[in-house]
Amino acid sequence: MFKVTLLTPKEQLYIGLALKVILPTQEGEITILDFHQPILSRLAQGVISVDDRWLFKIKDGIAQMSGLELLGMVET
Repeated sequence: MFKVTLLTPKEQLYIGLALKVILPTQEGEITILDFHQPILSRLAQGVISVDDRWLFKIKDGIAQMSGLELLGMVET
């Protein structure tokens, strides 16, 4: 499991642990799992899925995976 933090300028969307996160990027959807390579990606309009359980509709944003932590800063 890895730590996931999803933030907007106004609120915290999600803070917790996850096994899988699917992100909508400019190049298409990417799946983040434990021990994913470090990545910094611009997010596109779409839905962020956390463990196929929590869904967050976003307009855009950025995401960074480093170590065992995914940080997403998004506009909803």
